[in-house]
Amino acid sequence: AGPGFALPSSDEADVMAVGATRKDAGSHARATLALLDGGGFNVAPLVGMVEAQTFLVFGENDRLVPHSVHAPPLEEAIGERATLRLIPGGSHAAHWHQAEGVARVVVEAAEADAWQCRTCANRRAVGCPNCDAQGKYDASGLMVQCSCCKGRGRVVCRACFKGDPYDIEAVRGRMRKLPD
Repeated sequence: AGPGFALPSSDEADVMAVGATRKDAGSHARATLALLDGGGFNVAPLVGMVEAQTFLVFGENDRLVPHSVHAPPLEEAIGERATLRLIPGGSHAAHWHQAEGVARVVVEAAEADAWQCRTCANRRAVGCPNCDAQGKYDASGLMVQCSCCKGRGRVVCRACFKGDPYDIEAVRGRMRKLPD
């Protein structure tokens, strides 16, 4: 292990296994340990930006990034969109050592109700916030069609929109495909 960071032998082997597919696994382990010695990469400021349903997958026995330490702040930042899944007996390299367990979690995630959009319940549209889902609004005593939703009273759900939610042509294309 690097200076200031000591790994028990089983975890050091785990780190090596992560880089086992690389030509020089020793370089991968040294780079990983240097990252850890340097404080790692802090994604905390970015996690709150996650808008999609998110499965947080941890190895149950991961001692490098233990779920008991790292999952709670992620769950708090992501909120109700986060679902924690542990790989039974999983180590830090669960995708390597417990591939079947990881595959089961991926299949579960793909089939789970947890992946239903909690904003629109998979309807892919939500009430237009501009006109309170009415399709029109009062503009100084005159009822006008809402230009945001084109009078439909709903807009594309940005929480589950696949693609760039700021690509207005893609958003309009999705709206044209939605049933009335």
